Amino acid sequence: MDIPNPHEDCSLETPSGDPDAHPEETLEPKPHKPSQGTSEKLKPFLDRMDGIQATLLDLECSLGVGGTCTCGDNAEVALYRCRDCLYNQVYCKNCILDCHRDNPFHRIESWEDRDDFTQLLRAKLFPGTTKTPKTVFSFTVLEDIHTHGLTSKKSVYDYYDALRRLTDSVFPTNVPDRLDELTLILRVWRFLVTVRRSGQAHGIDTKVSHRAPQSLALRCPACPEVNFNVDKDTVDNAPESACHKYTLFLSEDGNFRLQRMNKRSDPNDVALNNGNGYFVQDDEFREYLKGTTETDEDTTCAHLDAHRLQNIVKFKNAIISSVVCIQCARHGFYLPNATVDLEKGEVYARSDYAMKGPLSDASQQRWIMLSYDIFCQWFVNFLKRTTAHLPELASTYPRCTYKGHKADCQLRFSFNLLQYSGETCGEGIESGWSVNNESAGSTKQQNHGHRHDSLDDIFGFWNWRKLQTIASYLAEKYTDCSARLTKREEDFKALCVQNHKQVPEWEKLDTMPRKINGQWTSVYIAKFGNSQPPSQAKAYDELLEKHKKKALQVDSNSDLKAVKFINAGIRLEEQQHDVRVLVSSDTASESQLVKARYTLQESIRQWRHTQESIFPQLSESAEDLVAENPEDIALCLPSHWGAVGRPTSLQQLVSVELMLREGQCHDALERLRLAIQTFNANLRFKKDYVHGQSANTRAQVFLRTLTEDKTSAFDTYNRARQALLQLGFSPEDQSLQPLLKSQLYGQVYDKPATLGQTKEDEPWFWIVGQPQGLSKEEEDEWEVESKYFSPRIQTSSHSFLADKVRWFRHRATLERCQEEKEILEEEIFHVYTSFSKMDQIWTELAGDGDWDDGSTCYAHKQAAVYRSLANAALDIIHSLFGPSVENRITPMPQPSPVVV
Repeated sequence: MDIPNPHEDCSLETPSGDPDAHPEETLEPKPHKPSQGTSEKLKPFLDRMDGIQATLLDLECSLGVGGTCTCGDNAEVALYRCRDCLYNQVYCKNCILDCHRDNPFHRIESWEDRDDFTQLLRAKLFPGTTKTPKTVFSFTVLEDIHTHGLTSKKSVYDYYDALRRLTDSVFPTNVPDRLDELTLILRVWRFLVTVRRSGQAHGIDTKVSHRAPQSLALRCPACPEVNFNVDKDTVDNAPESACHKYTLFLSEDGNFRLQRMNKRSDPNDVALNNGNGYFVQDDEFREYLKGTTETDEDTTCAHLDAHRLQNIVKFKNAIISSVVCIQCARHGFYLPNATVDLEKGEVYARSDYAMKGPLSDASQQRWIMLSYDIFCQWFVNFLKRTTAHLPELASTYPRCTYKGHKADCQLRFSFNLLQYSGETCGEGIESGWSVNNESAGSTKQQNHGHRHDSLDDIFGFWNWRKLQTIASYLAEKYTDCSARLTKREEDFKALCVQNHKQVPEWEKLDTMPRKINGQWTSVYIAKFGNSQPPSQAKAYDELLEKHKKKALQVDSNSDLKAVKFINAGIRLEEQQHDVRVLVSSDTASESQLVKARYTLQESIRQWRHTQESIFPQLSESAEDLVAENPEDIALCLPSHWGAVGRPTSLQQLVSVELMLREGQCHDALERLRLAIQTFNANLRFKKDYVHGQSANTRAQVFLRTLTEDKTSAFDTYNRARQALLQLGFSPEDQSLQPLLKSQLYGQVYDKPATLGQTKEDEPWFWIVGQPQGLSKEEEDEWEVESKYFSPRIQTSSHSFLADKVRWFRHRATLERCQEEKEILEEEIFHVYTSFSKMDQIWTELAGDGDWDDGSTCYAHKQAAVYRSLANAALDIIHSLFGPSVENRITPMPQPSPVVV
């Protein structure tokens, strides 16, 4: 035998005992030949796939032929029977002779199937080739390696290496190498198992005609599936207020660990699943890509800026950089035909195509919600792309609601605030990645088709494990939600009592976010009326408008020129800072520095000319402030001096610069918040996905540029605030506090965790301090609405028990909890109905058609599996809801006796 040890059922000895006697199977690795690639080796198996499947199904019925003889000798196969004996028992050659020593006239029949391949299959030995097989693998070892690969993510190489070491622990390399054959046969085995379990070997498509034909995927039993676990009339007649109970929640996400290396491989290798599993169909996908643009689109989202890092750190020799796939958001089941390969990060056209399969399957679904962490950019041109290339997808837009990631997207589409979304978590898909990424080490080395088959198998196993515990999982969530709902009802009732005077007015307000003057507003965020922090651009526009009116009244435009002059001076000051940064940089060339200084010098020269025309009295002061380098020249803005020493001619411009500087400060804070969010998103990506010295080095370089963005915003703020103080701005103003380098963080990601950090406040600039100069009404409104966000900055003169924002958020939290309880109840019944339906389908398949005994037995076995799952779900329903829900329970089909 090839492996002569206790695991000897892994292979079959050649008659001569010489494994080299057969050219197609040698001990030494064979040189690579394109004509002998994986695709060529698979062809003989593909031609016989139906026959192999039929033989495997035959084994479900214990006929005995081809099996082990009753004598227990594993080396003997039962191939003989006696036509004259009372029992139709099948024996091996030695046993049939022993039984008939005294019955010489009995007629003995021998199984004369000359197909060695089929004989071996009936003996539960899978041949390594289809013609004159000399190496076989027992079904036991194939089942074992398949299970190990799915549960522990052990590679075929590691498993086979363990077998060789068990065979000969001293010289394992002396054991014949059959790794290539095992890898090939395991791939065929997995495909056959998937086809059987999916019901395709029994023609299940006739029972689920609403699904994509030939589908091999295992679907979520809890999500609403029209005409399967929920009636179409029920969905169509449901009011909008009940839509959450019948909404299909989807989650889309990219995974940058499931790569494929750019290495020599078989270009003709295709997936056996061929788009019937979780990956899309290759040929159709490639045809679609021919008409699309494979380029990244610009991003303005902090979180999305991580895609730049993805492109920087991905393996230089990875031909597939990642995948994008779609799960059901509430239960984490991978959806069929919803996974696509990516080559350049999350290219939106490919993400569009991942939506095609799920939305086609849900063609009768009335409500759909999608969570996608890059939605705020992906959806910008979604309709444009899909109208041109996927018109059937574009037409689904009115039925879809999308959750985004950008700040305004969170305000508009956060599941926490979005009506009819329950307590759905849009990030559950990440849990699947963390487990299945353990397979990346082996799948990234596989051929294109082999990798798709392997990942399909892994996703299918993930779904099966979810399905096994889905009923108890939902029951636990329902119990927790019920207790949580009681507490939230009590809290909200108390809040309403405390604010009984304001509640009637609050209830009249619309909760729909609205865009006003370019800003999204909502009852769920603090609103400060005219005291909203200004931007420099807004301040500049207001000053221009004010002085335009003044110029018309006095027939003079000197003030208008002064406003433009101060604004230009502030921009020029920023340009000086940029040159100083360039001077201190280690990477800037001499030519870059010369060019930057020349450009700055020219800008200052032109600005000085304007300055002299408006304020000729400043000429002497400017001459006294000449510096060797242009970045060090003082610009003589009003803030250059304090209250003492400032030229009288500039005194009238103090209020102008003060207003512009205040806007500059708020702009810098916004840039700082954005820079911190961007840094955090990329840092998290690096920790999760970047491995290896070279990739980490490139990632660190990119993170340093993001750190520089934070530092730049920090410097700008402090320069602007210092200018404000020079202009008479109060250092006690809470809206623009001192900013320290130690405060350049947002909790969780880029600040080391310390004891008690969860109780620690984030830096002051993440909240809004009360500006000075508010009216009494604005102060009252600010006090009420800011309490929810910042209890640290309340004044002691007021004691508000609650505020409008807090009331609306508490109400939203209560409503989401109420919706969640109703969704969970519906999902539990969906689970029971789905399992009952599958029991019914398999029972019907067992009785349909002219099946052989093995196929019939297998169908009944599958029906029994789903019947047991349905009974477990029914027990949970009774324990949660009691007998009051009997009218919602569909009786399960009674199993018929199986006669074989």
